Amino acid sequence: MPLPFLCIMEKYTDKTIKTEALLAMAEAYFLRGEWLQYDQLSMDRIVRISPRRESFAPPEAASPSRRLHLDCSSFVWALYFMTFGHMLEADLTWHMTNLLRPEVFYYEPTHKETPETIAELKSRIAGLLQPGDVITYFRTTGTGHTMLYLGNGSIINCSGYGIMSDYDYSGCHGNYKKGHGAIYIEDLKTLLEGSDARDTVAMGEDGPVNLAPNYRNYLFADTIHRFSVHRPLDVVGDPLPDALKRVRETQGLVCTAEPELPAGCTAGSGDQVKYRVTVSNESEISGRSIEIRFNEEAKIFFVNAHETAAAEFVLSGSDGEILSPCVTVNGMNVFCRQVHCGRILTSDEAEQISAAVVRAVMESAKGETAVAAGFEAYGKLGAKLHGDCRTVITRLFFRHDALSGDVFSRRTTDPHTDGAAYGLYGGKGVISPASGYSFTDRTRDLRLSALMPGDVIITSDNALFNCCRSFYYTGKSVVGVFGCSGEPEERSGEAAERFVESLFGSYIFAVLRPSLTMD
Repeated sequence: MPLPFLCIMEKYTDKTIKTEALLAMAEAYFLRGEWLQYDQLSMDRIVRISPRRESFAPPEAASPSRRLHLDCSSFVWALYFMTFGHMLEADLTWHMTNLLRPEVFYYEPTHKETPETIAELKSRIAGLLQPGDVITYFRTTGTGHTMLYLGNGSIINCSGYGIMSDYDYSGCHGNYKKGHGAIYIEDLKTLLEGSDARDTVAMGEDGPVNLAPNYRNYLFADTIHRFSVHRPLDVVGDPLPDALKRVRETQGLVCTAEPELPAGCTAGSGDQVKYRVTVSNESEISGRSIEIRFNEEAKIFFVNAHETAAAEFVLSGSDGEILSPCVTVNGMNVFCRQVHCGRILTSDEAEQISAAVVRAVMESAKGETAVAAGFEAYGKLGAKLHGDCRTVITRLFFRHDALSGDVFSRRTTDPHTDGAAYGLYGGKGVISPASGYSFTDRTRDLRLSALMPGDVIITSDNALFNCCRSFYYTGKSVVGVFGCSGEPEERSGEAAERFVESLFGSYIFAVLRPSLTMD
């Protein structure tokens, strides 16, 4: 099944390079499939200034090991930023409606319009729309939506289809849609007619997936307060070099560059880290020449339509170094997840520490035993950490008073002295304003695979430290007291996965890797 984008772009080859570059960028996000999920909520749930959505992230930041999160307005914002380096005046729908320039159409329905008036308005909207136009609407309920017009009677948008986040913060568990991503291509008729539309198309694991039309976007529904059309394409500058590459050299290619090491894990000092760069050709063009550059090393091969090719590379780093290789495909930069290098436990050391900590935890019903026993066992091997959960949290985070409730923010990261795993912290009581423009500062998707044998997890249920707990990861199971009171447990398999997933919705958590402080 040919992708809708290819048909659209063929119809607009006579348009400016700006239009082609913007549509190619939209295609690149669409092709990430279920690696790109919907989230419009803030990671902190108290003052709500830490967006989980990643407006500054390129399409390639979405990969099998790292989900990318966007919502409707941040998706459109990202399209313009990644294509032109242009920051739209706002990245929230209700602000876009008021601030986005130039505005070419605005209307507030009275819901008393005659059928003739509505038909005239629909005809006017359909006639004025141009590829790259931004369409926004606002409901009387206080919600709204933002979309991009592709041309040829199609729109593209990011939607949760009824959910606000792919994480349930109240239930503390994942809520993401399997089988397809959050980017959808829809018929313009869903906006103008509310019926008789073609199927909505999303990208699935094996190609485009047809879904039921989404009639929630009908512009003349009783709940619509106002809607508008904006044309920022008229005021942006030239496309960025990487955006131009997507129009020709990498159009229809899905590129990923990933270290073999799971996200969140540390590479041992001097150890080799394997990287795999994958290129899937989702276009209809066969025999495409692919050049992959990994730092100074280059590999060239050919790939046919709907086939995948890959190349492997190796890097190593010294203690404290962050590996961040430069990867390009046909000259286009491809995002590659960073890897932190440091001292990690040998299998004998991990076994020795695990035996001591597990024994101490299982003999105690205290929630902080894991951190105390862990520090004691690590201390015998030269680690330089001490204190209880409260002391460690205070050492890692600043505390801020707020009328809505106290919150924490991360102090400057220094794994060699604070012993905290790089980026593995968060919780609904932790603010990270920088997450609005930095998508590598804090984990947005904690998984069991991010933990390493010997890791110590600390949590608190509130800012007053009334219920602090600590847990130890043996490499196979998580050990600790899984409540403010109760008996110690050892959880493995799915139970361990669920626990680690729940941490993301806790008040505050941090993963310690005490071996990083060892010589």
